[in-house]
Amino acid sequence: MEGRGVTVTMHTTPPVTVSRPGRLLGVGSVRAALSPGAENASCSVSLDNGDGYFSTLFSVPPLGVLVTIEDYGGEIFRGSVTSCSLAASCDLECES
Repeated sequence: MEGRGVTVTMHTTPPVTVSRPGRLLGVGSVRAALSPGAENASCSVSLDNGDGYFSTLFSVPPLGVLVTIEDYGGEIFRGSVTSCSLAASCDLECES
């Protein structure tokens, strides 16, 4: 799913939008719930935190914040942040 046109928006105040090229390093496969009772749809997002930008921005992790992922303008995932780890990259786990 990596490539031009992919954007990730965290609906914080103000919203944070990242894309490629830029701070978006990658988006993992969107894993969808295929049957009733199956686990929720989920995906991972990796952001460039080499300069500590997201460490400052997310000093309080954005747990529960709405996240949307679009590919060439079409929404492919909508969910919320369930975990956030900060190092050289900012890795978010999202679930719908």
